[in-house]
Amino acid sequence: MSEGMSGWRALGADAFREVFEHSIDGVLFAVPDGRILAANPAACAMLQRSEDEICRLGRQGLADAGDPRWEGAVRERERIGHVRAELRFRRGDGSPFEADVTSVVFRTSDGDERSCVIFRDVTERVAAADQLLRLRDHDRIARNLHSRVIRRLSISALEAQSAAARSSDPGTAERLARLADEIDRVISTIRQVVYTLEDEGEGRYRVLVERSPVPVAVYRGADLQFVYANPRAVELYGARDFDELLSHHADEVVPADLTENWRRSVRDILDGAVIAQSRTRIIRLNGQEITVEVNAARVDFGGQPCVQVELHDVSERAAAELLQLRELELQARTDPLTGTLNRRGWDVTLATDLAASAATGQALTVAVADLDHFKEYNDKKGHPAGDDFLRRLAGTWKGRLRTTDSLGRLGGEEFGLCLPGCTADVAAGIVGLLTALIPDQQTCSVGIAAWDHHEGAAALMQRADRALYRAKEAGRNRVVIEPSGHTRRRRP
Repeated sequence: MSEGMSGWRALGADAFREVFEHSIDGVLFAVPDGRILAANPAACAMLQRSEDEICRLGRQGLADAGDPRWEGAVRERERIGHVRAELRFRRGDGSPFEADVTSVVFRTSDGDERSCVIFRDVTERVAAADQLLRLRDHDRIARNLHSRVIRRLSISALEAQSAAARSSDPGTAERLARLADEIDRVISTIRQVVYTLEDEGEGRYRVLVERSPVPVAVYRGADLQFVYANPRAVELYGARDFDELLSHHADEVVPADLTENWRRSVRDILDGAVIAQSRTRIIRLNGQEITVEVNAARVDFGGQPCVQVELHDVSERAAAELLQLRELELQARTDPLTGTLNRRGWDVTLATDLAASAATGQALTVAVADLDHFKEYNDKKGHPAGDDFLRRLAGTWKGRLRTTDSLGRLGGEEFGLCLPGCTADVAAGIVGLLTALIPDQQTCSVGIAAWDHHEGAAALMQRADRALYRAKEAGRNRVVIEPSGHTRRRRP
């Protein structure tokens, strides 16, 4: 077992409960069909409902029925096991709000399918971004319309001039020439109005962006130098002021491992692509790396093709999501009674340790231990006492193992030990110490098999299982080492 996984296990359910209770994001634990089992305080506050009410209403009662995105998001989660989308909820007072939603499906140690939903109210950010897009679209439509009008009038002026030149009647020619001059004056006036409107539009756009709660920055497509940033963007990038940020280039804030993909995205954006709600990492000017969500599109700034980015710092949320998802993954691999690995967690850990031993060439040994006559213990003292015994045994054994060792409950009263760096003889010594610590005068039989550096995990476990069979067959309460290549036998 890796030290990282050991650290997560050491945190335990209490740490996860603290994250759940104090997260600034809403967190729901649910069944994939929409039933909700638990809601944290942040979810209750955002939805303006009690936890009991949220659980009673379920997904159908909380989602805005008029939002068609819900159906697609649920289908996507069914297809790949997770989804991330902006969806609309309804509060207790009936008012809607936009939420950034992440949901993942997982299985508990008992094999039950559950889902975790993490959401954050982004109504203000979405409204600001939509307003920026509407203003940008309005100005683009107006410029296109003005261009078409001017183009048509220019053609009419040329036609009038041409007709005046061809006319043999001096009076007609004079009237046509005056008409052409008048059209030219109209074109000049329209152009002046357009320039004024564009200046006013750019002014409105700049004022809106300056006051926007969304960090917005613009950099040139040719050399990637920043040419504009609103105050929120200056703060997000970690610059002292506007001038400091404008002395830098956009590629300076991109982590090295993302540079190639980022440059490809810039080329796509300059070709007309739009990037929406893409999560990535940037490096602030003070060296701090943060996680951001980015919307990006091409804009013309100062007559040059540029990239405009709208950013949202989601570092805190990303860290909370990572902690919650890791805890869910840990729960899915942990036996709820003993806190050891369950069968799924054992299989994953054994495969990982075998791969590490193959890379380093070190020894690795597994042991399978089965408590002797444990059914009689349960029948005599009751199942609650039997469960307590298994918890005490697992706690004692875990306390005597190294952080690199793994202990798993393979089923019932059967446990597995994975001991990287140990030969069969060393493993037998460790097992002897552990069996001496079994409480209540209980005993166990143990089969040991050392990895031969060729077989797979299943074959290795089969050899340990055969050794266990021999220990049981020989009278129990003993340790048997299985030699490589031993004939396969079935356990009773």
